[in-house]
Amino acid sequence: DALYEAVNRTAPQSGAKCVISFTDGEDNSSNYTPEQVIQIAKKYSIPIFIIGVGSVDENELRNIANSTGGAYYSIEDIFIFTSSLLYKNTFINGRSDQSAFTEQ
Repeated sequence: DALYEAVNRTAPQSGAKCVISFTDGEDNSSNYTPEQVIQIAKKYSIPIFIIGVGSVDENELRNIANSTGGAYYSIEDIFIFTSSLLYKNTFINGRSDQSAFTEQ
C-alpha cells in the first residue's frame, strides 16, 4: 500500500514528480495489487524508482518501476550505497578531505 499511497499523495503536488522507494521486497498484506499501483502511477504520470535492499525478488519490483517510467536498482549492501552517495556528494561539492567518510 505504500507505493499506492505515495503516488496518491504526490499527484496533487506542483512541479516535477516521482516516487522513490527503498524496499526489502516483502509484501505486508497489501490491499492494492502491483497492477493497481502501475495504473494509478500512469494515470498521474508519476514514475516510480525502486531501490531493493538485500536479497529481494526483483521481477515484480522491476516491472512496477519500468511500467511507470521509473527504474529499479538493487543494492546488496546499504552501507556501500551510503558510502557511494557520500563520495559523490564530496566530489560534486569539490571537497578534497575525507571527513565525510570517518565514523563519528
